[in-house]
Amino acid sequence: MRARWFTLALVFASLPSVAAAQAMDVRERSYVNSIRVIVGSPSTGHWAPAYGVRGTRAQQEQTATTEAMRLCAANPGSPTDCQSLHIFGPGAGCATIARRTGRIAGASGPTPEAARAAALAACQQDGGRCTASTVVYCFR
Repeated sequence: MRARWFTLALVFASLPSVAAAQAMDVRERSYVNSIRVIVGSPSTGHWAPAYGVRGTRAQQEQTATTEAMRLCAANPGSPTDCQSLHIFGPGAGCATIARRTGRIAGASGPTPEAARAAALAACQQDGGRCTASTVVYCFR
């Protein structure tokens, strides 16, 4: 009986955990004084963040939006419906997206968890069920 229990424990220990599969990929950035933009495609679910660091707020926003649009359109399938989802900064904060078929929303918060919760709330405003991205960009 002990041998069977030990073998079973080894089998379960070797399987990836559900928590590990849902682990966040927090990507730290140091440009805390930048303006950040998240752009995404509702049709494909692809998204891209970018930031602007020079010039006025309007110039930084334009630079970030242009770069994020370029990155979004460069995704597989070359989506043509990329749109600005969320603009945030300057200051410390994190941002990500949530999506479902035909819908994508971006949001920010002071922590990765808060950003994911805000993105889910923004995506689910119409009552549909969305999934938050595991990738979160943080500027600190």
